[in-house]
Amino acid sequence: MAKTKISELEKMFGADRKEIIAFLNEKGIDAKTANSSVEDDAVRMVEQKFAKPKAAAKSSAAPAQAP
Repeated sequence: MAKTKISELEKMFGADRKEIIAFLNEKGIDAKTANSSVEDDAVRMVEQKFAKPKAAAKSSAAPAQAP
C-alpha cells in the first residue's frame, strides 16, 4: 500500500491541513503534522469528506447559447 502525506492531501482537495488532521484523528487515524503519512483507506475517507462535487462545478459553468 502506498502512503500519502497530509500536505499532498491538502493540495489535492484544497482543504486546510488542520481540518484534515482533525478529521483523521476523529476517525482514529494517527496524524499529527503535514508530513504525517496515511494509508490509501484514509486517503479515500478524506476524499469523500473534502473533495468538491464535480456536478456543482459543471452547473456553475455558463449555459451554451442556442444558435
